[in-house]
Amino acid sequence: MARTKKKFTVYGNCQAAAIATHLLAHPDFANAYDYIPISPCFSISEEEINEWNERNRGKLDLLISQNLKSGWRN
Repeated sequence: MARTKKKFTVYGNCQAAAIATHLLAHPDFANAYDYIPISPCFSISEEEINEWNERNRGKLDLLISQNLKSGWRN
């Protein structure tokens, strides 16, 4: 019986996709997780975040977030 992979995403700046790629390069991680991409924080609107959340609600097993300075969008 095939087991279902867990789902993860990385939320952050332009390095978030590189972090996901690096994690998926590790065979054990890649065998356990599928990546659900989200746009980098500097290029996604609040509306797009809300839409992404609605599409992916309850699907994520792992959320990796990059620490960003307060007020980074200003």
